[in-house]
Amino acid sequence: MDRPKFTKICRAAMTGDDKYLKNTASNRSARLISCLGDKAEVEICGRHETWARSDCQEFSRQSDDYRI
Repeated sequence: MDRPKFTKICRAAMTGDDKYLKNTASNRSARLISCLGDKAEVEICGRHETWARSDCQEFSRQSDDYRI
């Protein structure tokens, strides 16, 4: 994901919007929690992971591997 799009989705998530990312390396999707630099902190299956911006793309819906 390019930096401007990453910044935009991070800002939306920080204001309370539910945003989801797909990791292109692992083919998994997760809810975006926060961002720091070029890293995204996500929640997937009840645990947190950190993904590189370069491995992320916006995902518009909740997937089967995400649980609240």
